[in-house]
Amino acid sequence: MRLSIPIPPTKDGRRYTIENRPSVPRPTPSELDMAPRHKPKPQLHASLPASVVMIGRYMAQPCRPKITGACSALARYESLPRKTRPAMTVLISTLIKDASAQTLGSLCAILKKGADHAAALKIPEDVLLNYRLFPDMFPLTRQVQITTDTMTRGAARLAGTDLPSFPDVETSFTQLIDRTQKANAYVQAASSEAIDGRCTTIINIPIGGGQEMPMTCTTYLQSFVFPNLYFHAATAYNILRHNGVTLGKRDYLRPPG
Repeated sequence: MRLSIPIPPTKDGRRYTIENRPSVPRPTPSELDMAPRHKPKPQLHASLPASVVMIGRYMAQPCRPKITGACSALARYESLPRKTRPAMTVLISTLIKDASAQTLGSLCAILKKGADHAAALKIPEDVLLNYRLFPDMFPLTRQVQITTDTMTRGAARLAGTDLPSFPDVETSFTQLIDRTQKANAYVQAASSEAIDGRCTTIINIPIGGGQEMPMTCTTYLQSFVFPNLYFHAATAYNILRHNGVTLGKRDYLRPPG
């Protein structure tokens, strides 16, 4: 049922009416308490790191702000037309050469500190060079030899050249340092073009017992060369640190200079 109630005319002569429409029942207080106050916002990629979420939000903006400073490389990349943007990849030759320069460079400094420690305390170098963390582990000398062989043979296999020969004849810290420097020089001199051109080439890696494991050069670098490099370099560091040589994480992570 609808009722129209007339209202006295206004000063301009217009007339209005109020329609009495059926009222809609209002919710009770208990119903209001049960109703959600606001719609919950979905989490944006809750399983992703915060940095990835921030980059995703930035890329989703229609008008992206200008980026400077530490993100200048991304700013230059964003300034290019989409069709001409290069693929953001890292060459495997860069990976192995940078890892060699850093880890073998820091290993040289670590060995130099070991030699100084032995000289200061008048300890025969053989005591440190033949020390093992556990009876079934290799001594310091062998750990350094394996570290250098991992990099030189790795670079040779990636480049498709013959494996280099580094005889295991070192008996002093000076000789181990010289071997490490030569190994790094060999890796840096390897052909970057040859290494990068064999990313998907399958090579056979000996795994002992006369067995070989086929894998691509990229997989070989990531899953074989790097784990062995860091394992044996860290073990050499731990042997000297265990014997009182003053070393810290910075000595391992960063080469001198």
